[in-house]
Amino acid sequence: MPVLPPTPTLCVLGPTLALFYGLGAHAECLAPIPPERVTDPATRTEYHAEIAAEYSTYFDEAQAYLRCIDETRAATIAEVNDVLADYQTLGIGKKN
Repeated sequence: MPVLPPTPTLCVLGPTLALFYGLGAHAECLAPIPPERVTDPATRTEYHAEIAAEYSTYFDEAQAYLRCIDETRAATIAEVNDVLADYQTLGIGKKN
C-alpha cells in the first residue's frame, strides 16, 4: 500500500487540534470530595477520631489537587508559548 503525503488541510489542522485537545492532557486533576458534615453532637464526640481523620485526608487531597492544577497550568502555558513561537515563524498577520 503506498504511503500518501499529508494533505495541506491536515498539516494546518493538526497543530491546531493538538493545541485544543492537548491543553487538558497534561494531567487529570480530580477535586477531592469533602467529608460529610456531622452535626449531631453525640456522634461528633463518639466518632471524633474518625471524623478528624476524614478531614485530614480531605485537606491532604485538596493540597495535591491544587498542586496538580498549578503543574497543569504551568505545563499548558509552556505548551502554548511553544505553539505560539512556532506559529509566529509562519509570518501570519505581519504587515509588510
